[in-house]
Amino acid sequence: MAGLSIDAVKDLVSKQRNDVKRAFLGIHSPYVVRLEYVEYVQSQSDVFDGNPGKCAFADKPSVDPVKYKEVY
Repeated sequence: MAGLSIDAVKDLVSKQRNDVKRAFLGIHSPYVVRLEYVEYVQSQSDVFDGNPGKCAFADKPSVDPVKYKEVY
């Protein structure tokens, strides 16, 4: 990873996080949710506020903190 700037690494990590979020929302993503985590896939209407064209995340948590720590 020599030669990559901090901003480039931050952008890469941000893209990966967004791709994971998309996978758990059933939106096109390069990632696939493993069978043991399928129960955590959520509908888009539970996560996004407003109309379908608006993609702002709702304020409610979308991850169970206990399960997150187990996976992390």
